[in-house]
Amino acid sequence: MDEGCLGLLGILFEFIDEGRKIWMVGDGENRYQFVYAQDLVNACIKALQYNKSEIFNIGSDNVESFNKVYRYVIEQTNSKSKLVHMPKWLMILGMKICFALRISPLGPYQYKMISANFVFDTTKIKQKLGFQSTLKNEEMLLKAYNYYHTHKQDILNRTNVSAHKSVAKMGIIKLIKLIS
Repeated sequence: MDEGCLGLLGILFEFIDEGRKIWMVGDGENRYQFVYAQDLVNACIKALQYNKSEIFNIGSDNVESFNKVYRYVIEQTNSKSKLVHMPKWLMILGMKICFALRISPLGPYQYKMISANFVFDTTKIKQKLGFQSTLKNEEMLLKAYNYYHTHKQDILNRTNVSAHKSVAKMGIIKLIKLIS
C-alpha cells in the first residue's frame, strides 16, 4: 500500500472525508496485515541478493485491529466519522447477497478480508535477509488517505485508469452512505 492506492479503499476514504459512519463487520478486533510498497521493493532487492531459493512472508509489523487502524486515521484527520459495529453473520450474509445480485463491489475476498485475521509471520525474512518494515498499517492507511484527500478532485475526474488508481463504484453502498 502507498499513497495513490485507492480502489475499495477510496470508498472508505470518502466516508472518512465526509465524516460518515464507518460500518464494521463484527467487533472490528480482527487484524489484516498491509505491506508498504517501498518495503516490498526493498524486500525484493534483498531477495535478489540472497543466493538461495526460499519463500518469505512480508508485511508490516505490530499489526493492530481494524478498530485501532481506522480510529488512528479518523483522529489524525479530525474526521467526525464513528465506527459502528454490526453482527458479523448479518454483514457477511448481506454482502454475499448483494454481490450475488451484482449490486456491490465487495466480493468474497473482501468480505473474508474484513471479517477475519490475516497476518503473516515475518520472522524468517527479518532473520535471513535483515528486512525491517518501515511503516505500520495505520501509517500506511493515513498516507493513502492524505493522498486521496489532497487529490480528491483529480481522482474523481480520472478516466481510463486502473482500478487501484480510481475509487471503486459503490453500488448499494451509496444507500448505506445516505443513512450514515
